[in-house]
Amino acid sequence: MQRLLRVLDRDGSAGLLASAMDGGVGVELFDGRKRPYRAVFSVRRTGPGRYAQTASDGRDMEYVTSAVSQRAAAHDESDTRGVEGVLAGSGKPDGGAGRLKGVGAAAGVGVSAGDSRRSASVGRAQTGVKTVAEAASAPSARMRLPVAARLEIFEGDRRVALAELEGLRLTHRVLAADLHALTELVPVPARQVGRRAADASEGGADRLGPWRDGGVRLPMEAQVNGFQGTPRVQQAVDDAVRRAGGSARFRTGGEAAFHLLREAVSTEWLIAALPLLTAAGVDLPPVHATGASGQDLHTSLHARLRGGRVLGVGDKMTFETVAQSGLDAPRPSGGDGQQASEHGASARGLFGAGALNADEFRMNQFLGVMDGVGSATDTAANGAGSMPLHKPKFASVLVQFTLDVRVVAQVADRVSGRAATAVQEVTLPQPVVVRMPAPAVRRLLADPANAGRLTDPGARLTPGG
Repeated sequence: MQRLLRVLDRDGSAGLLASAMDGGVGVELFDGRKRPYRAVFSVRRTGPGRYAQTASDGRDMEYVTSAVSQRAAAHDESDTRGVEGVLAGSGKPDGGAGRLKGVGAAAGVGVSAGDSRRSASVGRAQTGVKTVAEAASAPSARMRLPVAARLEIFEGDRRVALAELEGLRLTHRVLAADLHALTELVPVPARQVGRRAADASEGGADRLGPWRDGGVRLPMEAQVNGFQGTPRVQQAVDDAVRRAGGSARFRTGGEAAFHLLREAVSTEWLIAALPLLTAAGVDLPPVHATGASGQDLHTSLHARLRGGRVLGVGDKMTFETVAQSGLDAPRPSGGDGQQASEHGASARGLFGAGALNADEFRMNQFLGVMDGVGSATDTAANGAGSMPLHKPKFASVLVQFTLDVRVVAQVADRVSGRAATAVQEVTLPQPVVVRMPAPAVRRLLADPANAGRLTDPGARLTPGG
């Protein structure tokens, strides 16, 4: 419930506005250890945006997109040693002529010792861009957009509650040069839009590389500023999982596997990670589904940008980027290591005696247990890495692209070990708008490999367009 309140407060709703206006922000509502409900907060536009006023407060504009990847590995070892012995004996007092026909006694001792060791390592890498437009050189305007906010509660796939606020107005700031450039935006041709199933062989590394290279490779300073279509990407993931034989748990609301997949593919994440998706692809976190046999799901996303058009050249901006060798090699920013060891020892003794008559069995036992446990734990954590930044300042250029996304899903059965792979593609109906520095766009336009992939119809950066 606290996560839901955080999404609905002033800061949370503003920070997640991209997702809220692109299918909604989902939050799981827990009831003990169950997940019976799912809340979805969404915002929809109810009319065209209108100019409100020119921003005159002298505030600079900053926009940050950052993607962080983390890989963890853990190793456990345990060794337990023990021995236990029991000595038993019986006899006949007075040759069996007395009251006790037979007696018995037993004694035993046992000792054991155990050692365990655990080591873990975590590595993190980061890629991202921060663009800064100074108010003195980049005028901006305040735009007012009519919207409606909606909160829906689902139990499984069934909606059980709805609350909606109409007549709201959203005020946001836009650079004046961007407003002019966005008037040149053209829609993606309808014949190119849609989902397509591909052969499983298209999910191999030897096929994914050439497929990505069929589009424009973005520079490190590229920043996605306009993106819509996350529900279509999520649907493509669902289709690929289903075709690979994935359980319905991966696609059913309220299930943990469904929730993890939705959390992994959000609008904010796609905006930040899109340059990396076009360069090398990204593996989503592994997802596991329980059941009669259980399944493990490994999914990767890849993207291709084509049909590029220069929309306009704007004001000078600072493109602050993480210094790295390439988009497919995020900068290592930290590493943690942990070591732990434990030693334990225990001993116990046993003694018992009693009658062993034919009609009576009675063993009076005495059990003594002595445990001695000694442990030594050594935990070390360290961070290594650096975060040098590049801060070039160039004229800003907005470029629109048609975006293709390829999903590769592999489902493995835990019992039989059988694995199946499925590949699904989707072309989004809305173009993606990418901001880049002018020199980088000029280099892309001059590259013969981008002929037919990127054009300058207004001749803003090239003499002939």
